[in-house]
Amino acid sequence: MHVISAEQKEESDDGHFVHQMDLVLEILTSVKVKEEFNEIMPQVKHVSDELLCQAMAIAQVSIADDSSNITASCYKVRNFVHFVTNKTR
Repeated sequence: MHVISAEQKEESDDGHFVHQMDLVLEILTSVKVKEEFNEIMPQVKHVSDELLCQAMAIAQVSIADDSSNITASCYKVRNFVHFVTNKTR
């Protein structure tokens, strides 16, 4: 049985977060026409929701100022994704 140290787990989580962020950016930059955009929005929403959950988990263990900034940024992203999702319907 392989035991993962806290440091390895943190590196693994960081890698997952960065991978997910790269995926969202890759998806968004590959969009050519509105029809494609409408097709990929569910995937973008799903990945962005995962990223926001991870960011909010980080906010919970951060100092107050950082937590406030992270939380505010998460709300901005969530509201933007919601706006874009509803606008494309």
